[in-house]
Amino acid sequence: MPTRIARSEWSGGLQDGAGRVELASSGMGTYDVSFPRRTAEEAEGTTSPEELIAAAHSACFAMALSGAISAVGGTTRQLHVRAEVGLGPDPNGGFHLTHIDLTVRGEVDGLNEDSFVQAAEDAKANCPVSKALTGVPIHLDAALGALGPPGPSQRKENSEGAASGDPLAVLTRPSRVGASSCHLDRRRLDALDGAEDELLSLQIDDDRLADPELLPQELL
Repeated sequence: MPTRIARSEWSGGLQDGAGRVELASSGMGTYDVSFPRRTAEEAEGTTSPEELIAAAHSACFAMALSGAISAVGGTTRQLHVRAEVGLGPDPNGGFHLTHIDLTVRGEVDGLNEDSFVQAAEDAKANCPVSKALTGVPIHLDAALGALGPPGPSQRKENSEGAASGDPLAVLTRPSRVGASSCHLDRRRLDALDGAEDELLSLQIDDDRLADPELLPQELL
């Protein structure tokens, strides 16, 4: 089975230093990282481990859900997945990932709402990235719906675990949510010989992670 490689370089101290992370296997780009920006409300042109985890989880979950839908007799037309990964102080010291919120909306043939939600639950439990993140609470909001991006989740936690309405941060500071979304679109195309082929495209949307000049909007 394949192995993928990323590389990082860091110069300076934690607060005054900076680094770069390279997607080495694909060669798709190199991105700036900064600890102060990692814990700030706005990324301002830098990525973060949380954003990279969100990108990986949204893409992995979309693939797993497409497979789960096919396994129960459905056909995926389009999925839009949003992953939010929170960073906050660890009661035991340092920082930890506070939560992951997965939101998915899909256009699917052959499944009702209950069957789609069950397929999404199966994908959440079984996608490889979910398995790697078993120490982090993962929450799922799944529904059949319009093709546009789903709204952000309505979940926010404070240090006592209470919920409020702001989807973009946790109350304990310093904290940060990295968010990424993934489109999965299956369309049927007419080939030159008249037969039908399937086109499966995967698109990751993230204005901080994806430099339009470095990362195409569709990965075929």
